[in-house]
Amino acid sequence: MRIIFERTFRSTGKNNPASKGKLRFSYKVAGTKDEMADFKESRGDFYLENEDGTPLFNALQYVGKSTNLIKTQDGRYIADTSAIDTANSLAEQFPFLASELAKDVLSKIAPSATAAVTQKVVANDLGA
Repeated sequence: MRIIFERTFRSTGKNNPASKGKLRFSYKVAGTKDEMADFKESRGDFYLENEDGTPLFNALQYVGKSTNLIKTQDGRYIADTSAIDTANSLAEQFPFLASELAKDVLSKIAPSATAAVTQKVVANDLGA
């Protein structure tokens, strides 16, 4: 199963008053018919759909434009954050690589963001 980023929103605090006003990330869920049925059952009262009936997965953190959903041993679904986790570990081990690792992770989780981070320098910019 995959999740695809849809939007951000601020929590209303309906299910948890302490979360009121906190930023959340909403993802559309895509999968086979059986996977979607299992996802719906696993979410119970917390199952959500958007206006067109597409199931939603809400996350506390941004996990990229798209990633896999993983089913845990206790039957819950979580976002696969292995690329982000690996980069964090490498940045902690090798601080001098942190900037390059951040660019690499951004290119994987939000390809359009790398354009803002990496700018091309052309001859005209150098006064040549």
